[in-house]
Order: sequence, then C-alpha cells, then structure tokens
Amino acid sequence: MLIPNGYHVHRRFGRKHLLAAFFGGGIAGNLSQFWFYIFHQIQWGTVLPSPKSWGILGDFLGNKAEIWQRLALDKVFTSVHKAKPCRGASAAISSIVAIETCANVVSLYGKYKELRRRRELGIADEWDNRTTKEVLYEVCHLWFVISVLLADLIPLFDSTRTSKGLFDSLVAYSSDGIGHAAHIGGFLFGMVYYLVMLSGYRRENR
Repeated sequence: MLIPNGYHVHRRFGRKHLLAAFFGGGIAGNLSQFWFYIFHQIQWGTVLPSPKSWGILGDFLGNKAEIWQRLALDKVFTSVHKAKPCRGASAAISSIVAIETCANVVSLYGKYKELRRRRELGIADEWDNRTTKEVLYEVCHLWFVISVLLADLIPLFDSTRTSKGLFDSLVAYSSDGIGHAAHIGGFLFGMVYYLVMLSGYRRENR
C-alpha cells in the first residue's frame, strides 16, 4: 500500500508533505495504540469482584486484599502483552492512505460539479479516457479504504464490550496481534493533516 498511495501523495503534494504525513502518522498511531493498551489494562483491573464484596473475609483483609488483587491482575496483564511491541509502519502508511483518500474525495466532488456545470450549459458530458480512468481509480480506492477501515473498526469496537468473560477480557487488547488502534490513529492523523495543511493545496510545478 505504501508504493501506490505514496506515489500519488508525492505526485500531488510533494516529498515534504509525504514525509511529514508518514512520520506524523507513525507517532500518532503508536500513541493511539498506547492509550488503547491503557484502556484495556483499566478494563482488566475490574474483571474480578472487589474484595469489599467478599463479606467477612474482605473486611478482615481490608485494603491489603485490594492491593494484592490489583498487583496480581497487573502482573498477569503485563506478562501476557509485554512481548507485543508496536512493529512495522502500518500506522504511518494509514496516514498516507488517508491523505490520498481525502484528495480523491475532493477530486471526485470537483468532477461531479464540472459534470453538472456542463449539463446545465448543454455541453456534451462525455469524459475523455484519462478522466474516466481517474474516476475509476478514485472510486475503487474509496471502496477499498472503507473495507480496510471496517476491518479495523469492527474488532476495535468488539474488544471494548464490557460483557466479556475472564479470558476474552485478558486477550481483548490484541487477540489477533494486529494494532487496529494504531491504524485508526494514523488514519485520523492523515485526515487532520490534509484538512489543516493540504486543503486547497496546489503544486506549482504540476
């Protein structure tokens, strides 16, 4: 995905913006995955009943029981997930894909407005071969991105369900070994970068 999307982003906006989006998306993706880790660690900490609900035993042990339980749960969580670092550049690539997607949406909207204008003026609305290929690419790319986003969002939302069992709660952070939160974080960074830095951008040497 890096080569085709990176090529189009480089051609449209230049090397500086390509590199900024790549590194910024990587950082944003890692931060997103880190916060997702913290969220699941907090969720895992509430998977067992509080010692206060243990009755007489809970009253006898007092705060020590809560401390022991919290330490034990933290130990289990970190032991399971400590060997799962963020590796690869998928979050950075997601940022570039987001920029290409935003640019394609703007391009499609521009072509649609031009088509309406030509029809209102009574001008023939047939597109040349190049424009037809551009529309086909932009539409196919948009549907591809939607399918990729759904592939990340569905397991992401499913992992946040509170009605999970003990084992499912433990592995919810990374049940398939894929950093879905990192992908979404990188994609959101790319969208924001496009809106802030590239909206209405035109390369002088195009």
